[in-house]
Parts: sequence; C-alpha cells; structure tokens
Amino acid sequence: MDLMQRSVQSLLHSFALSNFITNITHHPSRALLRRMLMFCYMGLIENVIHVSDPFRHHLPDIKTMDGVVNLLSLAAVNFLGNVLDFRTYSAPNQGEEEDASDEQIKLLGKYDRCNLTGDERSAMCYARGVAVATFEWICCHCTVTGPDGQAVHDLPSLYITKLLKALLRYKAIAMQKRLVGAPHCNTTALRKQITNVVQCDGPLSSFWEKEKDGIVESSLSFGQTDGYSVSWSAAGFKGVRLPDKVIHSMGTTGFNKKWRSGEEYRLLREVSLASSDMKQEDPRPLKRFKSHGS
Repeated sequence: MDLMQRSVQSLLHSFALSNFITNITHHPSRALLRRMLMFCYMGLIENVIHVSDPFRHHLPDIKTMDGVVNLLSLAAVNFLGNVLDFRTYSAPNQGEEEDASDEQIKLLGKYDRCNLTGDERSAMCYARGVAVATFEWICCHCTVTGPDGQAVHDLPSLYITKLLKALLRYKAIAMQKRLVGAPHCNTTALRKQITNVVQCDGPLSSFWEKEKDGIVESSLSFGQTDGYSVSWSAAGFKGVRLPDKVIHSMGTTGFNKKWRSGEEYRLLREVSLASSDMKQEDPRPLKRFKSHGS
C-alpha cells in the first residue's frame, strides 16, 4: 500500500506508451486493485475491520500525508477504471491492429459498445462509486495543511485534476513522437472519456471545468509531501455503510447508461425476432397416427 503513488505512475506510463514500456497488459490486475480499494473502504470508512484483525496493519496510515496520498492514489486508479483500460477504446471484437468497420463504429458511438464485458463494466462502476465515497469522506473529515500553512481545499479534486492534466499532456507528446499507447486511443478519445468520468463526482466536475485550462502539470504523481500536515475529525471513524445499489449508482457514468440502454434495445430486438420466428411456424396441430393393432 505504501507504493500506490508509484503504481499509479506505472499504470499511466503504460497507458500512454504501452509496448514501449511493456509488452503485455494485465487486465486481471484491475480486479486486484478493486479489492484493495474495497479493503480500505471497509477498514477506514465502514470501520468494520477490528483493531485486533491481523490484516488491519495493511491499511494506509492516513495520519500522515503519505498515507492519505496513497489512499487517494488507489481510489484514483479505480475512479479512472474505464479511462485507463485499453479495451475502452476498441470497438466490439476489434483487434489491436484492425480498423473498425462501419457497424463497429456505430455501436461504439451510439451505445459505447466496446471490448469491455458487461461484468467488467459493472465491477468498474461499483469500484468508482467506492472511490467517490472515499473522496467525499476525505473532504468531509480530513484537514490538510500545506507547507505554506494554508489549508488545501478539496485535495481529491486537486489530485485527480493534476493527474488528468499530466496524462493528457503525456499522451499528446507521445503521439507527436509517434509512440504507440493504448490501441485506437488518441487525445480526442482520451479527453472524451475523461469528460465522461469526471461527471460522477460533483466537486471534481466543477473543479475540472474551472481549472482544466489553468493547471499546467507534467508530473504523474502528487509530488513531495514534506511539510504537509493532516488532521481528522472524530466523526470520520464512526463507520458509515452505504447500500450497494447506491454505491453502484454513484459510479455509473453517462457512457455506462448508454451501454445499458443499448443492451436493453438488443434484448428487445432478440425477443421480437424470436417471437416473429415462432409466428412463422405452422400453427396447425400435428396429425396423430393410429398405431397398428389398436
């Protein structure tokens, strides 16, 4: 957990440069990151992991700035689940080296049908909802003071905005140098996904609209934490349990809703076609033949 900042840096580097850095994408690792966030959520926000539990020491030390940033980094990478997943930018069944057909382009544009499975989308929505709840918890109960003695307002939104600005800049430079990143992803597609996902968090959405053209960022990490101090309100550790349905809804983006409407339309079409096929069958009852000897 102490190296989450570096893990986020590695994921962002791999997204922008892909095969230049590594020759494989570990999709199953995203499930591990989701479980790690859920562990932190249960231990810190729901407060259901007892102090005597031998695994509790794996939680980040949020009494320090490093611990808070590591928690934010874990939440950030889950919040950006769709954005950082290579499959988001490929149409259904589109290979890395293949151009999308007109039908694939239509499905991707109209219903956001990409190479992500429905189960993976749902898992990302839930993890994003947990990330949003984590951001809200930090904003409500954590006071961060910078080296200049001034309180840092809305640390989660500041951190996410800096990451996204740096990622966009990094991606643009990579494209200028013809370095390949996530297949079929360019700065336009990346910005489109970012605009989609930030809408899930009201404060972040407002912060992004206000600061996206003002902040110039080149670092894929928070940076030095020396000189920062952290304090927490006692109310933050009373334990809060949100219904799973609420968490899932908090993490559902506009593109996820488009995909869901597309799936509903597809199922209706399949039912309609099946009903039509049944009507075309001969409705007359089969003639019964008498058996010999009866």
